[in-house]
Amino acid sequence: MSLTEDIKDFALDLGYSRVGITTADSFPSYIAELESRRDMYDWYITGGYQPISAADPRAVMPSARSEESTYA
Repeated sequence: MSLTEDIKDFALDLGYSRVGITTADSFPSYIAELESRRDMYDWYITGGYQPISAADPRAVMPSARSEESTYA
């Protein structure tokens, strides 16, 4: 079984109804959408959540990676 399948199964066993895995790539369309709405959502964009920074997983966690690995 792959690490992805193990993570999904674990989350489903915890009671989550939907579980997905994405890549460690950034989300440029999300960033562009936030930027296009900056005048309405500046309070959110500049607030504590920092969604533009969070839209780049490697900025939050530099060790993030997209390739699947095997483990023992």
